[in-house]
Amino acid sequence: MTVLVMQSSIYDRSSAAEQIINSITFEEYLAEAVQGYLPGELQPIYVLLNGAEFKPEAWGRYQLKAADHLVVVPRPFGFDPFTIAIAVVSIAAASYMASMMQPAVPSAPNFFDLPDQSPTYNAEIQGNTARLGQPVSVGYGLHRVWPSFASQPFRRYIGGDQYLFHILSIGEGLYELSDPQVGDTGFGNFEGIEHQLYGPGERVDLFPVDITTVDTVGNIELFAPNETEYDGWTAAHVLCDAGRTVDGVEFDLVSRGGMYHQSETTGALSSVSVTVELQYQVIDDLDAPVGGWVSGGTFTVSEKTVDPVRRTYQVGLDEDRYQVRMRRTSATPLADSVRHQDHIVWAELRSHMATDQTYDESVWAVKIKVTDQISTRSERKINVMRQRLLPTWTGIEWTDPVPTRNPAWAFCDVVKGEWGGAYDDSHLDLFELKRLADVFYDRGDHFDYEFDTRGSFWRALEIICAVGRAKPVQLPKFGMVRDEPRTAQYPFSMRNMKAGSFSLGWTNVEQDDYDSIELEYMDDLTWQYTTVLCVLPGCDSVRPKRIKKEGITNRLQAFREGVFMLADMVYRNRAARFKTELDGALPLYGDAIHLSHGLAEWGVGGDLLDVVVGDDSNQLLQLSEPLQVSEDEDWHIVFRNKQGKSEGPFVITAGPDEHHVLISSTHNADLYTGWRRNKTQYVAGPASKFAKQFIVRGVEHSGGHDFQVQAVIDNSIVHTFDQQIDSGSLPVPVPADVIKKPLGQVSGLRWEWGGTAQVPELNLSWNPVLNAERYIIQISTDDRVSWRTLESTVEVWARLDVPSGEFDLRIAAMAVSVGPWFEQEFTIGSISPRPDDVVDLALVEAFEGPVLKLSWSAAEGAERYLIEVIKPDGTIVRATEVDSLGFEYTYLDARNDGVGRVFDVRVWGVSEFGDTSLNPAEISVSNTQMGALGSVVVDVVQRTAMIQVTAPTETDFAGFRVWLGDSETFTPADDLIAVGEADERLIMIALPNDDVERWVRVAAFDLWGTDGMQVSSAFSVKKSLITETEIAPGSIKTPHLAADAVTADVMSVGSLAAISANLGAVTSGSYTTSTINGVRVELNSSGTYPFWIGQGNKNADNGLLYLDKDSGDLVFKGKLAVKSSDTGARTEITDDVIKVFDDNGNLRVQIGDRDA
Repeated sequence: MTVLVMQSSIYDRSSAAEQIINSITFEEYLAEAVQGYLPGELQPIYVLLNGAEFKPEAWGRYQLKAADHLVVVPRPFGFDPFTIAIAVVSIAAASYMASMMQPAVPSAPNFFDLPDQSPTYNAEIQGNTARLGQPVSVGYGLHRVWPSFASQPFRRYIGGDQYLFHILSIGEGLYELSDPQVGDTGFGNFEGIEHQLYGPGERVDLFPVDITTVDTVGNIELFAPNETEYDGWTAAHVLCDAGRTVDGVEFDLVSRGGMYHQSETTGALSSVSVTVELQYQVIDDLDAPVGGWVSGGTFTVSEKTVDPVRRTYQVGLDEDRYQVRMRRTSATPLADSVRHQDHIVWAELRSHMATDQTYDESVWAVKIKVTDQISTRSERKINVMRQRLLPTWTGIEWTDPVPTRNPAWAFCDVVKGEWGGAYDDSHLDLFELKRLADVFYDRGDHFDYEFDTRGSFWRALEIICAVGRAKPVQLPKFGMVRDEPRTAQYPFSMRNMKAGSFSLGWTNVEQDDYDSIELEYMDDLTWQYTTVLCVLPGCDSVRPKRIKKEGITNRLQAFREGVFMLADMVYRNRAARFKTELDGALPLYGDAIHLSHGLAEWGVGGDLLDVVVGDDSNQLLQLSEPLQVSEDEDWHIVFRNKQGKSEGPFVITAGPDEHHVLISSTHNADLYTGWRRNKTQYVAGPASKFAKQFIVRGVEHSGGHDFQVQAVIDNSIVHTFDQQIDSGSLPVPVPADVIKKPLGQVSGLRWEWGGTAQVPELNLSWNPVLNAERYIIQISTDDRVSWRTLESTVEVWARLDVPSGEFDLRIAAMAVSVGPWFEQEFTIGSISPRPDDVVDLALVEAFEGPVLKLSWSAAEGAERYLIEVIKPDGTIVRATEVDSLGFEYTYLDARNDGVGRVFDVRVWGVSEFGDTSLNPAEISVSNTQMGALGSVVVDVVQRTAMIQVTAPTETDFAGFRVWLGDSETFTPADDLIAVGEADERLIMIALPNDDVERWVRVAAFDLWGTDGMQVSSAFSVKKSLITETEIAPGSIKTPHLAADAVTADVMSVGSLAAISANLGAVTSGSYTTSTINGVRVELNSSGTYPFWIGQGNKNADNGLLYLDKDSGDLVFKGKLAVKSSDTGARTEITDDVIKVFDDNGNLRVQIGDRDA
C-alpha cells in the first residue's frame, strides 16, 4: 500500500496518515476522495512524492507503487475562492487537529527508536551493568560514562593475583577515551591495569572476549589417589551449548586452607605440591563422543602458605565442541593430619567460545588486578571520559570523523544514523545547519550527552536542539529553528483575522510565582547534577523555579541558558491567540510577525483601495479604514505582499482626508489594488502604538480553511544578557566547593605478642577510619622493597602469624580504592637464623643433552633447598624442594611446564623452620638447537625424492624435518612441511605427478623443540625418467632405472643408492639398514653371519637374532610372545621359562624357572 500523509501546514509534524491502494494515479485518488476535484496545473495543495515535488501535471500519469510515500500540504495563498474551497474539502478529509507546541513523532515510516536518557545520570545506579534488552548507547560530545558490559566479565589468577577482565560498550560510532578511573581514582594509582579502545569491527586482541563460565563446575574437590573418597576421573563437563564451538578452555584450582607442611617439633612451614591432569574429548551436538579422550596436560601447584592458593591454567584447543574431565594424580603423604594441608578443588571452568572477537560498536577492553587494591563494590565503578568523533559539513563535503561537541553535527548524526532516522543527506537542511553550527562554535554551545535507554527519534532531536535554544523541524528537510533576533515577516491585523477570535493575555501566572530560575545540569567537574542560580540584573531571588537542562555540562553555558529562559519568561509575557484563514499557514515556528488589533490599540489594519501617483516624490494612498494622522509623532505603515510577507515599515503623512495618506514614492513595496487576487493589506499607526512584533509559538488547524495562531510578544532585550554574561558584567555564580574527602590514614595502632617462641603471633588493633569498608595488612621481610598481603578484614583488629626476626607491617583502609598506608617496624628474637645464601650454583655438564644438571655448595643453616624454574617473562612455572646439592630438569619437565630451551633457575636455602636465605642463587641456561647438517644428498627416482642425511651425534637429537617449496629461495613454513618428524637417515617423499621443478630443504631438531632450526640449502627435485641409457650386448647402463617390471637372469650393479623392487636372486653384495637407533639388520652372502640383527660390532655377543653359518644354528635372544589375534591368549618363551595365558590374561601353564 502507498502511504499518504496529510499536514495542516508545511511544518506541522503532527500529521494524519492513511494507506491507499496501489496501481492507481494520484489524480484518480483525488477524484474519488474529494468532491468537486478538477484536474489542472493550479491546485490548492503542494505534494511531495518520496521527498521530491510531485507536480500536478504528473498526477494523472504516474501510477502509485507499494513503496511510495506521499506528503500533502495545503498552499496558503494565491488562488481564487473556488480553488480555496477545494483545499477546504481535501484538508477536511484528513479530520485532524495538532499543535506545534507539542510535536509528535514524525510520520515517516522509517523512524527508529533512539535512546532518550542515560543511567549515567542516575547516581543511584551509576556503574557498570549488564543491560540486557537495552539498546547500545549513543554518546555525543564529551562526557564521563560508566559503560555497560559488552560481554560477560571473568576473572583469572596470574602469579597468585586475581585479575578482572571487562569488555565495556562505549557506544555506536567512533570515540576517543581519556582519564580512566575506578570510582574517583585514576588508573595510574593502580597496579596491573591494561586497557585498549577498539572501534566498530576491530578485533579485540588484548584478551579473549567471549568467555563463558560452565555452571556445572563449582568447587569440585579433587581427592588424592590414596584417599578413600578417590573416584578417579570427575564427571565430564560440556563446554558449550549445541551449535557452538570453543577454541580453548581455562580452569581455576584453589586450595582455600593454604598449602603447607608444618613441622611437628618446630611448627615451621615447608612447601607441598599437588598435580592434576585434564583430559578433553570431541563431542557432537547430541553430546555423543566423536573420538577418544586426549590429555590436555598435567598441572602442578606448589606453595608454602596458610593463605588461600589460587591458580588459573589455560589449554588451547582446535575449534570444535568438547567435554572435559579432571583427576588428581599426586598422593597426599598425610591425608588426615592437621599439620599437612594440600586439599585442592576444581573451583571454576571457563570455555573460550570461538569468535572473531569483533563488535558492531566501539568497545573498551580493561584488564585490572583486583587483589589488595580494588574492592568488590568498586569493580563495577570503572568510568572514563569519552569524546565522540563525528563528520562535519564544510559547506561542500563531509570531513572524516573528528572530535566535536557541536549540537548541529550531533543532530545530523541522529537523523542519518542507523540508530536514529536512517535518512540520507537529501533530508537535511545542510545550509542552515552549517550556519547554526558556526553560531554554536562562536558561542561555545556544546552538546554533551549519553543516550542509552529507549526513546523516540523526535525527542532525541529536541534534547539536542534545546542546548542551542532551538527546536527541530521538518520543512520537509530536517533542520533547527533557533531563538535569535528576527525581523517580522508576516503582518496580521483585524483585516485578515476572523472576527471575535483575537485574545490577548499573560503567558502564564508564573511571572508572579517565580522571580528566578535554578537551572539543574550535569557539571563537568564532578559529573553529578548541580544547580546554578539565574537572576536578572537588579533583581533578587526569593522564589526560584527549578528547571532541568539535559546535554549541558558547562556552568557558563548553563547560566547563560538559564538567564535567557528567565528573560523570556519575564519580557515575553504577553500571549496572543487568533484565528485566520490560510494566511495562518505562512509563518513557521519561531518566525516574527507584525500583530495589530484595535483591542490593544496597536495600529489600524485594512485594504489598500488605490494608489495615485502624485509629484515625483510622493504617492497618494487610498485606505479602506480612516486614519487620524497627526503631526505630533511619526506614523508608520506596513504592507502585506502577495506572498503574505511584511514590507516596511514606511513613514506616512496626512493626506487630504482620513482615507488618504501620502508616502514617499521611493518605497519598494509591491502594491496591488485590482480584483484578480486579494488587494494589498496594510497596518498603520503612530510609532508609539504601532503593530507589535510577536514570535510564533504554534499553529493549529481549526478545520476547514481556518487556522489558529499562537504567539508571544517579542522583546529584543532577551538577547542582550548574553553580552553582559560574556563581558563579566553579569557574573556567573561561583559554585559551592565540592569536597570529596579521601580515606584517612590508619591511626592508633596497638599490638601485643602471643603464640610460642617457635610460632610467634601478633595481635593488632587500630582506630576505625571514616568511610572505610575493610582494611588491608601487608608484610615486608626485605626492608620494604616488596610486600605481600597477610590479612584483609572488615574488623579493626587482626591476629597474625608472623616470622621471627625483623620485618615491617603496613596497614591501610580500603573503600573504592586503598587509602594511605601506615607502616611499622617489628623485631622478634629469632629462634633460628636465616640460612646463608646459596653459592657456587653451576652446570654439572654442558647443557647440550636432554637433561639440565645443576649443583651448588652447601649453605650454612640450610636443611633443604627451594628450586624455582622461571620463564623469560618472569613467570615461575615450577617450585620444588630438594634435600640434595643438585637438581635435574629434563626436556619432559620443560614441556609440562610450558618452558622452552631458555629459562632461569633460582636456588634458595631453607632452614629446618622454613626460613629462606635472604637472596637466591640464580643461573640463566640455554640449550643450543641442532647445528647445520653435515651432509645432505638428494636423489629422485621417478616420483620419489630420496634424501640421505648424516645423523647428528648430540644426545638430545630428536629428528629431521623436510620442507617442499616451489622456488629455490622459498622460506620454510608450517604449510610447506613435507615430513614433520623423521628419525631415519634415509627419508623418502612422494612428488606430485607433474613435470614442475620443486626444491626441498632439511633441518635437524632436538628434544627441546623445533625453534631455531638451522635449515639446509635448497635441493632441486623433479619427477625423473630414465635418461642417458646405453644399451650394448649383454649390458644396460643407466643412472636411474624406473620400470613396472625388470626381467633379467643377472643384474650386476656397481653402486646402488636405493632400490624398490620384487627381487629374485641377489648373487653378491650386502644389505644394511640404517644404524641411527643402534640396532641394524645386515644381509650378506659372505662371512659367518649371512643374516644378523643386533647393534655394535657384528658378532655373536652383540647379535639379537642371527644365523651362524658355521654351526647351522638360528639364534634368538630375548622374549618371544605368540598371541592369538582372535582371543588375546598368548604364549611367552624366554631363556629359562615358557608361560601360557588364557583369554583373560590369567597364567595357566608355566614350564621352567618357577620364580621367573
